[in-house]
Amino acid sequence: MMLLLGLAPATRSLFRFQSRASWTRVIRRFRSRRRIVLTALGMILAIVWMGQAVAGVLLRESADLEKLQLWLPLSLATYALWNLIKITFRKPVRPFEWTAAEEEWLIAAPIERSELIRFRLATIARAAIFKAAIFTLVMIPDLPLLLCGFVGMLAGLIIIDLARMAMEVSVWGLRKRELWMVRGFVVAMLARIATNILSGSLQVVDMTAGLGSLASLSFLGQLFERVCVLSQTGLGGVVVAPFRVIGELILVDRLSLELVTRMIILAATIWALFATLLRLDRYVDCRRRRSEVANLPNAREFSQQQTVTAATIKPRHKPWRFGGLGPLGWRQLLGARKYRAQLALALAIPLGLSCLPALSGATGLMLVMNVTGGLAFYSFLLLPASLPFDLRRDLDRITVLKSLPLSPVRIVLGQLSAPIAITSVFQLATLATTMFISPFNPAYLLIAIAILWPFNLFIFGLENLLILWYPYRLNQEGVQIFLRSILAFTAKGLLFAGAAAGILVWAFMAKWLGGRLLPHSPQLAMSVLFSLGVCLGLLLSAAAVIRLLANTFERFDPACDLAGLD
Repeated sequence: MMLLLGLAPATRSLFRFQSRASWTRVIRRFRSRRRIVLTALGMILAIVWMGQAVAGVLLRESADLEKLQLWLPLSLATYALWNLIKITFRKPVRPFEWTAAEEEWLIAAPIERSELIRFRLATIARAAIFKAAIFTLVMIPDLPLLLCGFVGMLAGLIIIDLARMAMEVSVWGLRKRELWMVRGFVVAMLARIATNILSGSLQVVDMTAGLGSLASLSFLGQLFERVCVLSQTGLGGVVVAPFRVIGELILVDRLSLELVTRMIILAATIWALFATLLRLDRYVDCRRRRSEVANLPNAREFSQQQTVTAATIKPRHKPWRFGGLGPLGWRQLLGARKYRAQLALALAIPLGLSCLPALSGATGLMLVMNVTGGLAFYSFLLLPASLPFDLRRDLDRITVLKSLPLSPVRIVLGQLSAPIAITSVFQLATLATTMFISPFNPAYLLIAIAILWPFNLFIFGLENLLILWYPYRLNQEGVQIFLRSILAFTAKGLLFAGAAAGILVWAFMAKWLGGRLLPHSPQLAMSVLFSLGVCLGLLLSAAAVIRLLANTFERFDPACDLAGLD
């Protein structure tokens, strides 16, 4: 792959040294005494995940080829569409993310910009090879030719990454007015697609039948079928068409001259996309330079005005101190404000999914239990990745945080306050929307809040604890980040399943105790005992995680724990 990209000797050497340093760091951490317990847990999770994958490969039957020919292109197209939405609503500061070491050794070096793009694509392609290999292993019963499946998936991932990089370059070069026009177009397109999908799904599913969770699952199934139907006609067919060729290559059943021709055409397409990316980056970079030179007098005048304003006008907004927590949380909220459009989109999807039980026949306590369970699931597995406004964002500034005249507990709570506040507001908005659709007793709302808000403290405390144990940068890409994501998601799934099992056991115990304590009102006694027990358990778990996080933060040594991170 590096020979194909034509890396220069300097960047080729840096790429090789970076890979060697990364693996050396991984091996060193596996032998670290400080993290031996977490390393053992990681190995257990890896064995569990590999065991599940092997069992899924060996014990399951092969999937229907017709369904795979429909699902594979649709999955790739959905991934590409998600990249478009994310980049559109979060304009990148620059088109390619670089780590601190890469900025020091590459950006300041006398290396051409096209060579930097080749280096970045090489690091991305390394992770794509690993992902395609895992896909091939998992899909062994379904792929007629494993080599074709690997090559097809690798080509699809590389094409998506090239398209993502082209979108980053394009959005980076847009002016403010042009960016808002593009965002308006994307919103209109998403609204039209969502209207077509939801209208067709709601007409098929009877949301008033059965429990809220079963009705929601039925609705999601019909939603997926509706998406598959739309992908075959109109605009959906045009969007999915390029990936349908990749799906056919993945599922090809015999070697032929036509197959070789398709592979050659696909390789030529990848090369053409790469050449287009280089030209697009050159054009956008020149355009931005001309725009900056033309606006230089205005920028100087604006800078002078800002200096005078800052010297003569006192700041109007001062965050409440709260013993030092306020300024830390306010700073993170100001950072989250820059990504408000992306956050609104990321929170709108789980909000809609969590409100689905309100459309079913569930009412009262059953409705609140369904919605609260959905909120807990989405908040635990999905929201931490969308709200990195805590220690994960300040990993390079952790020395400054440690020098503040505050206790470690206060610093930790201040850093966690922003994502916890955003998540709590999101959960309250979801419960209020559910209550508006299907009214229920306000006391249930208070119980749900009392359960969810300590849970939020536990979620983000655990997420920050993991990053202090095994640090990584938010803009890192590569095999290690992919493996880390798999292990973290597996661990969260097992932890969530264990917590759900514990809550179920406590529900039976609360029912038994309620019947013994208040024989005349067992339902009331059960509700009170169950709610108090869950709230107390979550509070104790959150307190334990925060205490452990504060101790880890206090012992964290940037000189040792961040060495070789890049």
